[in-house]
Amino acid sequence: MSHGGFEDREALRGAATRFVETAWRQRDLVGLGELVHRDYRHALVGRERDLPFDAYRKFLATVQDAFEQLVLAVLDTVAEDDEVALHLVLGGRHVKPLFGIAARGAEGRLDVMTRLVFSERRVLRQYSVTDFATLSTRLRRPPPSSRMAPPDGGGT
Repeated sequence: MSHGGFEDREALRGAATRFVETAWRQRDLVGLGELVHRDYRHALVGRERDLPFDAYRKFLATVQDAFEQLVLAVLDTVAEDDEVALHLVLGGRHVKPLFGIAARGAEGRLDVMTRLVFSERRVLRQYSVTDFATLSTRLRRPPPSSRMAPPDGGGT
């Protein structure tokens, strides 16, 4: 087994975790470039064509800019051959418009399933399924402090 150029499955899993942490926790979009293969492509489910690295970097910056104190949780990783699948959750307070949704200060949570394919110890391909529908629903709701009180003025 090649493990994408790494010694073993654990080293491959560590490289995948470093990739998502560099992108989301450290927000190091320059350093992220050192972790991708020269032929990197990103396939986001729902898009007609794959994105080159510069377009993916722009996507990351857009999402990062829209949330204050964006938090990353890596819930699970599975490594096999030269691939790693990760279940990520990103969360934070929505402070700038995102994908046509006005910022209302709502807390957002974005579930992401990502599969990374490694070659020569770098990410060659990234496939992502992102739950934008749930995120959109949560962000369109007004924050709890602005919800109307019941007509009788009492609490719930």
